[in-house]
Amino acid sequence: MNMFAFDRSTTGIMETDLTPEQSLKLIESMIGSAKRSFHRISFYFLLWGVILIGAMLSEYFAARAGSSLHGKAWGVAGLVGGIISSVRGAGPARRASWNLQ
Repeated sequence: MNMFAFDRSTTGIMETDLTPEQSLKLIESMIGSAKRSFHRISFYFLLWGVILIGAMLSEYFAARAGSSLHGKAWGVAGLVGGIISSVRGAGPARRASWNLQ
């Protein structure tokens, strides 16, 4: 099986022959990497899902009640979601800088 790999000594691409075992290890490592990546960002999917559902429901009830707050929930949802996302996202960067010192 032929796979392409980057050769660090040149800017070109070199062709590498992989055994079936090496190919399986490569595939397993790529799947594991994708799982870890999705696990890291799954918090944000859940956060924004809950926030947007909350905004949608508050818009619905505000419209039914004839409230003057109609339309404000989307701005509040964006602000709250942005603050939570930035605080949560800054956490790993802060921990990484603490580990370097």
